[in-house]
Amino acid sequence: MATKNDITGDRLINKRLSKQGEDNWDRIFKKQGITLTEEELANVEIIADIVQHHHDKKKLPEYDLDKSTGEVIKNYKP
Repeated sequence: MATKNDITGDRLINKRLSKQGEDNWDRIFKKQGITLTEEELANVEIIADIVQHHHDKKKLPEYDLDKSTGEVIKNYKP
């Protein structure tokens, strides 16, 4: 049974991809690598630490911000 457009009643037909479409498929739909800024990368590392420590059921590290450099410092306190 053919599929119909609910509004127009026309039959829906799939067409083959053209040669140009096949050649450009990856360029159009391929996911590009993700580039993170240093700040975003630091945030990812912090989240990874929190998840890992939660998983290990250890005390979570505390984080401080070095106001002079803007760097995040990891502190483990017993």
